[in-house]
Amino acid sequence: AETLGVPLGWTDDFDGGLDPAWTFTGTWGIQSGAGVDGSAALTDSPGDYANSSDTWAQTAVDLSAAVWPVLVFKDRHAVPPDGESVTVQIGAADNNNIASLAWTTAYSVREIRTGWSEQQIDLSRWKGRHTVYIRFRLGSNASVVDDGWAIDDVALREHTALPAATSAYERFEAGLGNWING
Repeated sequence: AETLGVPLGWTDDFDGGLDPAWTFTGTWGIQSGAGVDGSAALTDSPGDYANSSDTWAQTAVDLSAAVWPVLVFKDRHAVPPDGESVTVQIGAADNNNIASLAWTTAYSVREIRTGWSEQQIDLSRWKGRHTVYIRFRLGSNASVVDDGWAIDDVALREHTALPAATSAYERFEAGLGNWING
């Protein structure tokens, strides 16, 4: 199957069903009730993942006009640290030559975290490229299985800068009379 590219600004909360922008291997899919606040989520399997598996969910984005692109998503995972891992890989080809596709691991976890946490990955290294692949990948060994990885509220957008901090400088030469003390 071909991974369709999405524009910067694209979001997927998985509540509306399967977006054709995704391609999968293994048993990846949408699971009702597995997401943030009981909504739907993208999961690697409807239960425990299989032994000796290497599966992924993939989409692609057009970053040709991006200034400071980021991937934002929420996740939770149950992958014991003895050989299992979940990773986000970013792939881009030189001059859209698919034979030159090189993958970079941008996020990697080997732990159990049952609470949802937001992740943000800087994609500025790939700005200016027309097709950048994003792959959520789960790899397991032959000894242990667990619940795996759930992903929700995926967004590809421009970075939102925080407000600039201001600094105040006071040497208190005039004492504390102009300050609330106490």
